[in-house]
Amino acid sequence: MEEVRALTHPQRLNSLGYLINILKTFVKLLKQFVFLFAYIFIQRREILQSSYLWLIILGFIIIVVIIAYVNFISFKYYIDEEKDEFVVQKGFFSKSKIVIKFSNILQVNITQNVLQKALSLYSLTLDTAGSDKVEVDLYALDGTSASTLKRILLAKINKVADPNDVSPSNSDTNLIDSTRQRQSLVSLPEKNILLFSLFSNYRQGFALFLAFIAYILQHLLDALDTFDTDVDSLEVPQYLSNSLFLIGIVLALLLVTIPFVINMVRYFFKYYDFSIVRNEAGTFSMQYGLFKKVNTIFNQDKVQLVLFKQNRLLKRFGIGIVSLKQLVSDLAKADKSSVDIPGITVSDKEIVFNLALGEDIYRNQELLKPRIGLFISMLFKALLLFSVLNVALLQMNLAPMIFYPVLIAGILVAVVYSYFYYRSYTLIFTQSHIIKRYGVWNEKELIIPISRTQGVEVSQTFFQRKSSSANLYVSTAAKRISFKFFPLVRVNYIVDYMLYFVEK
Repeated sequence: MEEVRALTHPQRLNSLGYLINILKTFVKLLKQFVFLFAYIFIQRREILQSSYLWLIILGFIIIVVIIAYVNFISFKYYIDEEKDEFVVQKGFFSKSKIVIKFSNILQVNITQNVLQKALSLYSLTLDTAGSDKVEVDLYALDGTSASTLKRILLAKINKVADPNDVSPSNSDTNLIDSTRQRQSLVSLPEKNILLFSLFSNYRQGFALFLAFIAYILQHLLDALDTFDTDVDSLEVPQYLSNSLFLIGIVLALLLVTIPFVINMVRYFFKYYDFSIVRNEAGTFSMQYGLFKKVNTIFNQDKVQLVLFKQNRLLKRFGIGIVSLKQLVSDLAKADKSSVDIPGITVSDKEIVFNLALGEDIYRNQELLKPRIGLFISMLFKALLLFSVLNVALLQMNLAPMIFYPVLIAGILVAVVYSYFYYRSYTLIFTQSHIIKRYGVWNEKELIIPISRTQGVEVSQTFFQRKSSSANLYVSTAAKRISFKFFPLVRVNYIVDYMLYFVEK
């Protein structure tokens, strides 16, 4: 209890954190002036030869040191026991306070990057419901402080009166690599994570690549406008304009390799050496990371739904990705609230399901297939979209030998896609869960604990009345899920059972 009482008073970070803060401040200021430096290097090179250059650099360093020191000494954290809150105060001239209710904390993570490892420091971060980013980052704690604070926070979250009852061996509040001392329930081979990085989410990686290019171009144009520089006045090597074929090859290679590199950063580097350890308090710990080690507690009570996804290629390797969707207060931020486990095997997937949901989810299951109306609806929407594209093609005055093959191919694609989507669409109903399976290229399995549902809705269109089918909508704190074109009698039975289950 002495540890808790000490934390009720404002605490500062470890003094070595000042060095980390200097580096963080330097990087932050460098980002602000990067285009100014680029402009000086390109357009005002004479400044680089000036005798005042080193004075400018020295002044910049002094400013960084002062700002870092002011920010460091003003950063404090403490626990407000009366209000059950964790409070962080920061800022010297412009003060700010972050207040987090213990009940809103989703994850308590201990991480360690390369610099922190050199200084024997750790970072403790808190992820909360309703936020799409890390709200609290105590970036300079020694090992004892990090472990103690994590144990106390977990006690507050789990409403344990005495934090000493939450022992490191039971709650996994040990530091990085502590899980290696105990048997891991799930360990992901590096080969599986690499295969997942290679054969998945190219669309998202490509989108991130385009967003990055657009971001760089926009800031570059803004910098040129700021310094009244005409783009046409910049010297461009003549060979670039005469080497369009070479440029096209380079761009094609970039479009293929950059998404893979992005996936490597998003998955392989981030989830390298992934392992899961089960805790007695109803939670489990995950440890992963190549350059930045992460040790995080994930609470079973916060899980709103579980998603398993694999495409056709990954299915041949027997791997996929499990996403655990947590409690959020803003549905727009639901994607930011998930914990991903990429490269997981089918057998390990079952272990994670049991850990996250606490029981055998497939026990006493009833499998339902949708009515043919789903196929007709999908086909109608696909053909409608393709008709709009055909109108655009007609405006281009394409030759019949090009237009008609495109038309036939489009219709065939619409029919085949709608058919396979209809075949894969399945509702599985058990005593405690409702499961949705769907997808053509990316096969998905979405599992919703009935106890987590916040609302159930049934809708029926005019055409569905003739076929006695209906749509079921299940709302959780993470997202709203639809089940379309299932028999009305079974939908009504499921709704009645879910309402009875929740009320009971």
